[in-house]
Amino acid sequence: MRWLKDTAAETDTAVVFLAGHGLARGEGSYYFLCHDTSMADLDHTALPWPDCVDVLREVRAKRLLLLVDTCHAGFVTGRRTTDQLIDRLNRTAGVLVFAASSGEGVSTERNDWGHGAFTKAVLEALAGKADTPPADRQVTLQELRSYVIRRVEELTDGRQHPYLPRLQEFDPQAVVASLGP
Repeated sequence: MRWLKDTAAETDTAVVFLAGHGLARGEGSYYFLCHDTSMADLDHTALPWPDCVDVLREVRAKRLLLLVDTCHAGFVTGRRTTDQLIDRLNRTAGVLVFAASSGEGVSTERNDWGHGAFTKAVLEALAGKADTPPADRQVTLQELRSYVIRRVEELTDGRQHPYLPRLQEFDPQAVVASLGP
């Protein structure tokens, strides 16, 4: 993320995709678990979400799409007060967060997929499956949202529900992917 902070220009749209394990503690605090995380020492071995926010706030890109595929991913939007973290991000960096699950939810993964249901759905969507008729070889934010929510619920038999707060503050017709010829 520091590379993104150092290289993204104001005219860029940046995409950050975090996939792994997430943990919720206390009143909505969220940690992204690193490969060497010790549950006995979370503060020193896991990545507390406020540390990520501090870096993301410095990204100069006009728009930032943050996709988070972990258990409890919805907590990255801030639960203590109404969408506290997403409010902070939206005011400072134009960040749109799309989480694999609510703060209370878990995220499903399977070995035969090679990743989680959310990642599988996002990859399918960006490969063109979200391009709804009339097909225009572009995937809009609304098409991405609709496809991913529907597909994740299909893949998990309704046990996982992606979370995308505050879409109304962004242009649903904004193109997030252009498909090749």
